[in-house]
Amino acid sequence: MKRILLAIGLACLALSLVGTLAEAKVKKGDKEISFFGSVIETSPEGAESTTTVIVQVAGGVFVTDNVQVGGSVMQTSIFNSFTATVRLLNGFVKYHFNPNDVLVPYVGAQAGMAFVESDFSSDSGISYGGMAGFKYFLSENLSINGEGDIIQSKIADTTATQTILQVGLSYYF
Repeated sequence: MKRILLAIGLACLALSLVGTLAEAKVKKGDKEISFFGSVIETSPEGAESTTTVIVQVAGGVFVTDNVQVGGSVMQTSIFNSFTATVRLLNGFVKYHFNPNDVLVPYVGAQAGMAFVESDFSSDSGISYGGMAGFKYFLSENLSINGEGDIIQSKIADTTATQTILQVGLSYYF
């Protein structure tokens, strides 16, 4: 346990030192490409376990120093006694607070199309929701990101809400 705490402490120290050298300064005209992911293992007592894998690729451009517009493709795959895949193709708008700092928090909104495929059927509908997160700049062109999304999808007669926490990397050019 002490080794784990020491490793976490050293990693935090290294990130703080790297961050002080980083120059975030996102500005109008900058482009960003991001990769996010998460894996969730659910093992309910007395029931079959489920593995959920979420992968997202996003790209955007800063139309002002604070405002970014772009799009993303997110795939959620559920593996159980059946397989289901949900793909979201969304446009987004994000507002970045303190775009010149090493730690840049943001909020945003997204909307688009939802597509679901399972062993039983396939269909499509709409999706919309909000997001909030942060970008921690490791260098002028690279950040590590944390993001929370709440996305509601309406497909046929079903409305589903996804609450997602993700970690990712972004590259700026």
